[in-house]
Amino acid sequence: MAPQPPGLVRTVLALLFVVGLIAASAWILYPFLSAVIWATLLVVSTWPLMRQVQARLWGRRTPAVLVMTALVLVVVIAPVALAVSTIFQHVDQLVDRVQTGRLLSVPPPPEWAHALPLVGENLSRQ
Repeated sequence: MAPQPPGLVRTVLALLFVVGLIAASAWILYPFLSAVIWATLLVVSTWPLMRQVQARLWGRRTPAVLVMTALVLVVVIAPVALAVSTIFQHVDQLVDRVQTGRLLSVPPPPEWAHALPLVGENLSRQ
């Protein structure tokens, strides 16, 4: 007796199970999407340089990865950390400037603006 092919119900349930697993995985990984995109951007953009560093280090991958990690720390992360530190040190000045900026207003247009062609009347009304 030959084995029977799987029925339609079994195939549909298997397909729904696989779709459910994909949806659950996407739901779990969604908060990490920006970090994955950022990491991919760094890896793709620095890959040729990493290959050159690896060639100079006798074809060894581990030292090349360590050098590239240190390089990314110095070139990308250190300036961002310094910028955030500077912002935190001067946050009181930033708040004062924002509050002062709220008090500023745009002065009315000058008298001659009414005579401008096409836009003069609309400019004078505002």
